[in-house]
Amino acid sequence: MGSESGKMFSSTYQPKRNGRKPSHLKQYIKDHNVSTQDIRIILGGILTEIKNVEQAKEKLLDTKTPFIVKLFLKPLIADWAKSKIDTAKWLTNYGFGMPQQEIVSRNENTNIDLEIKNLTKEERDQLKKDTIKRLLEDNKELIKEIESEKDPD
Repeated sequence: MGSESGKMFSSTYQPKRNGRKPSHLKQYIKDHNVSTQDIRIILGGILTEIKNVEQAKEKLLDTKTPFIVKLFLKPLIADWAKSKIDTAKWLTNYGFGMPQQEIVSRNENTNIDLEIKNLTKEERDQLKKDTIKRLLEDNKELIKEIESEKDPD
């Protein structure tokens, strides 16, 4: 249990990057004020459009898929490969709340609490497109930074 140079880690010799890096999705949500309403819209779109892992993988590889959707899909696909639901459960709880838990929007820009289920398909699609467009515009620099990183997998 040491570094590549052969030194043993100790209280005086620590690695430069100690600790676990947060997932890109959780970091993006935390750093860029992604509201629960945004999560509902994007997650609702993913849940209604993607029926299996193969479709999710195709969507992930599609160059037309918005970046924020890819941030949602990548950890979901990884969990499905391991027969886990951790990411889906976290996203569902974050976007829709725990059972019997009141959901409070953290987005101060939104003063309208929309009921997604009461919207028509066209209204949902437009709301999803508008939300994705806004998030992409607001976070161009982060997207460039994440895309420039090499994926360790």
